[in-house]
Amino acid sequence: MDRTGHRPYPLPSGAWAGFQSWRHLLFLHWPIEGAIIRPHIPAGLELDTYDGQAWITVVPLRIRDARARWLPPVPGFRSVDELNVRTYVQNRYGKKGIFFLKIGASKLWVVAGARTIYKLPYSLAHISMKGEADVFQTDVTWEKNRHARSAPEQFHCRYWPKSDKFQPKTGSLDYWLTERYCLFTKVKGDVKIGEIHHRPWLLQPVDVEVSANTILSDRGISLTGMPAIAAYSRRQDAILWPIRTDSP
Repeated sequence: MDRTGHRPYPLPSGAWAGFQSWRHLLFLHWPIEGAIIRPHIPAGLELDTYDGQAWITVVPLRIRDARARWLPPVPGFRSVDELNVRTYVQNRYGKKGIFFLKIGASKLWVVAGARTIYKLPYSLAHISMKGEADVFQTDVTWEKNRHARSAPEQFHCRYWPKSDKFQPKTGSLDYWLTERYCLFTKVKGDVKIGEIHHRPWLLQPVDVEVSANTILSDRGISLTGMPAIAAYSRRQDAILWPIRTDSP
């Protein structure tokens, strides 16, 4: 965690507040028309693009050993499966980060805590992540109100990481999609920022089969076909700062 030279801007001031170990992350990237995603970006943030192209990324992962600073992981809560859907934004000061469109988690206490503390769009989902001999399968079905008329959103995929690992080159699309060190959210009209720090990403190429993907049907957004870009990372440890009002 002492390495900081890869960051696009310095570490934030103040003490970090939380630790998470992210395991078996799958990055699935779809290009999207800016006109489709822009209405879902709140005022105070601008859609960030790479050579004029906007992107949406789906990330299934397992979070291990989440804890507050100076405290050990809480027994019984050491592992949670999650799937997040994000796009890329920048604030009025030019800082680039992530904006989450949707996050599903497999445990209700995670949903409640993240919505309360981080003000992020978490909801309960049934998530199954299985892996054997580097063949993984992720199945996600969002929890629906029993009175809901629409079918629950779903995501199902299988993937096979390849052996060759690589670190994205600065300025490349892989770097632009992964090396993000803050997230943004909006609370009662105010843009909030959450700073993050971790080592540079070490990725692996991956073969992917997506058999179902209605993950953003509730937003009127369709991610059809296979992702244009996919990558896998076995592990990334991260520290997080408290959510605060966005400022220079």
